[in-house]
Amino acid sequence: MLDARQHAFGAVTAVSDLGWDDVWNHRATRNSLLFDLIVVGEALGSVSPAVQGLAPDVPWSAIRGMRNRLVHEYWLCDEFILACAVSEDLPKLIRALDALLQLLVDRS
Repeated sequence: MLDARQHAFGAVTAVSDLGWDDVWNHRATRNSLLFDLIVVGEALGSVSPAVQGLAPDVPWSAIRGMRNRLVHEYWLCDEFILACAVSEDLPKLIRALDALLQLLVDRS
C-alpha cells in the first residue's frame, strides 16, 4: 500500500506542477504518469480482502480495472477519464490510504 500511496502522490504532483496538457503532450512525462497509475493498481490489487474490508470507500475493483485497461487495452484509454482520475480520484485515494495505513499501525 505504501507503493500505491507513493505513486498516487507522484501522479497528482506531476499534474499539479506541470498541468495536464504539459504532462499529456510530453511523451516521457505521460509515460511516467501512466506507470504511476499502473503501479497504484498493481499494488492495491494484492491487498487482502480483510484489509480491503477496513476501507469500503476505496473503489478496489475500479482501481484494478483501470490498471488492467492501462496495461492490456491502453489504446482505449480516454484522456479525459485519466485526467479526472488523477485530479479528483487520486487525492481521495491518498487520504483513504493514509487513514487505512494509520488504522493498521494503530491495530498492531
